[in-house]
Amino acid sequence: LYESRDYARALREVMAAADIVNTAFDAAAPWKLAKEGQGQRAAEVGSWCLQMFKLLTACLKPVLPALAAQAEAFL
Repeated sequence: LYESRDYARALREVMAAADIVNTAFDAAAPWKLAKEGQGQRAAEVGSWCLQMFKLLTACLKPVLPALAAQAEAFL
């Protein structure tokens, strides 16, 4: 989509993916898992979310390079 300069659609796709990640994170509730003694599962959820954050950041890099650079430095 970026190559065809359809930036609006590209960003909608990225945001749709972000919505899926947010929904999965909320459903998994790693903070509850940790309180229930399921630290390993909470860590798995957190790790997956960080991986998805990295992927979504890469997808946004063409249109938000400064923000992507900050996220890369954080990671």
